[in-house]
Amino acid sequence: MERSYQNQKINAIQLLNSFNQPNDYVAVSSLDKIELIPTAEIIYCQAEGRYTTFFLLNGNKIISSKNLGEYNTILDPNYFFRIHHSFIINLRHIVKISKKEGYFCEFPNGALLAVAKRRQEDFNKFIKLKE
Repeated sequence: MERSYQNQKINAIQLLNSFNQPNDYVAVSSLDKIELIPTAEIIYCQAEGRYTTFFLLNGNKIISSKNLGEYNTILDPNYFFRIHHSFIINLRHIVKISKKEGYFCEFPNGALLAVAKRRQEDFNKFIKLKE
């Protein structure tokens, strides 16, 4: 019975995500609820084992029971980029990019996240930077 409930929950999330206009909202499933989060409110997502933590503009954090890879396929690739195995960032909320000792993205909440070396070239293309 528990397995059936989990399957229903997963199907409901997938259905909600399929109705979204170009991923304006993402359905985030935790243990006891499903929250609809406007994608414009997401600063970045962080992998924490099998879970994902969403960091939002209002300062809230939401922990999801899905892994980061699943959200990598759901979030709009025009705005979201996986800079590292552990992070997906929202281009709309990058305050600045430091290039001194590798690439680091700074966000409104003060977070400074490193872009993995192997993803720097793709990141340059993503932000349309030509050097």
